[in-house]
Amino acid sequence: GRYKALMLAGFVTMLIGFILLTQLGVHSTMWDVTWRMFVVGLGMGPALPLLNLAMQNAVSFTQIGAATASRQFFQQLGQALGGAIFGVVLTTTLTAQMATNLAPIIADAPPAVRTQLDPSQFRSSISTREEGGGKPVDLGSKFVAAANTAFDEERTLVTAALRDGDAQARATLLASPTIAPALQELLAQDSTGEAALEQALLIEDQTQQAATQQAQAIGDDVTAALKLSFANSITKIYFYALWLVAAALLLV
Repeated sequence: GRYKALMLAGFVTMLIGFILLTQLGVHSTMWDVTWRMFVVGLGMGPALPLLNLAMQNAVSFTQIGAATASRQFFQQLGQALGGAIFGVVLTTTLTAQMATNLAPIIADAPPAVRTQLDPSQFRSSISTREEGGGKPVDLGSKFVAAANTAFDEERTLVTAALRDGDAQARATLLASPTIAPALQELLAQDSTGEAALEQALLIEDQTQQAATQQAQAIGDDVTAALKLSFANSITKIYFYALWLVAAALLLV
């Protein structure tokens, strides 16, 4: 019947494990997570089953069944409420973290990339992984592809405006807020012909090269911001939970 020391040791170990989990960060490896979870499990192992034993020893023989069932009921109720509450906390914290960390990146991103930076699409970790493969998505390549698509559409309009004399295409390009200043100046001169088209496409190539480099850099910045957002949100969950463990330790 001398099990109180084991229970106290278990809750202390569990509390230490939760404190260690709050130290996780963006550079933590799978091993860093694993050994911390092992410490938590090492504390839960002797602590939780012995609570059931202590409760059974506290009631008469005829009440053991009802007491055990009652404890299981309230334990399951606590798990359900805890999962719901901490799920809301995680979602709220993650949304705020993403909005904060992605805001400066979105502000400096070109329009073609900015449309791909909706924080809501990154809220689930699954959205940052390829379907079925489980491999992380290269966000830089995704943003580069979006930028290249925009430039392909722009080249089509440039060709129509300068080679074919399409006035509507020229007006569309001049009204575009994303067009390069040098290309806008060339279009404003009402230039046409192969020479003007060659000059315009050269400007497009130079602009696209700079834009793709910027898109790749933005992809790296977004990846870092997402990792930071998830790390801060998850460690905050463990920070809140450790106070519940501390309260349980005091009760024991």
